[in-house]
Amino acid sequence: MAILDVNTDAAIALTAKLEKLHKSAFPSAVRNTLNDVAFDMKKNIPIVAKDKFITRQPAFFKRMSVVEKASGFNVNKMAAITGIDASKDSQLAENLARQETGGQVDGKKIIPHDDSRVSRNNKKRVAAVNRMNKVKIHDASRAFKARSASKSSRFVSAVMSTAKAGRKYMLLKSGNRGMIYELSSVSQNSKNRKFNFKLKKLYVYRPNKNHAVKSNKYLADSANLSIKKIESFYKKNAEFQFNKFLK
Repeated sequence: MAILDVNTDAAIALTAKLEKLHKSAFPSAVRNTLNDVAFDMKKNIPIVAKDKFITRQPAFFKRMSVVEKASGFNVNKMAAITGIDASKDSQLAENLARQETGGQVDGKKIIPHDDSRVSRNNKKRVAAVNRMNKVKIHDASRAFKARSASKSSRFVSAVMSTAKAGRKYMLLKSGNRGMIYELSSVSQNSKNRKFNFKLKKLYVYRPNKNHAVKSNKYLADSANLSIKKIESFYKKNAEFQFNKFLK
């Protein structure tokens, strides 16, 4: 929310003229100025957020931000507010608020690995063929830990456990982290009896949904950019009132 100080050197003369012009001129100029600042901030949010977040949906912040316009004629009670629209997704809005202030956010247990994304690009969405949806995952963690052998041998045991279960996706957990792999093929060399298989990392697994984030002030930074324009907005809206009543 921006505060319009009408007692600055640049604004005093305009304010005096507006107050003499018509009883609605001054409050109208203030109200329109606050709304201009609010909508300018809304425009800034996606631009600022682009430097602070990995935004895989270009219109995401534009869609999630909203303006509550100033109204009425009492300048002491006027307020124009720009923020995140909780009516579209209350949990997502809460998480975005935590991104502004810092704190715990409600995340997901399964996080897409870069290899699962289009062109393996971290800024792209998960490729359609790699979306989990209702895919059944085989937890091969027990098979991986069961044998007191080399890591590679235990990994083969996990793969074979997944293949025998008739599953295409394998979960391996270790400590508080894990990885979900896509198993695309399994075969055994008839000569040396070694197993050959193809795996692709799809998702990182973590047991807890919540995780801590630091404050990045994307809303405050967006507001500060717009507040710098407040006097020019006030001048524009004052001139509009002059032209309206002095025709």
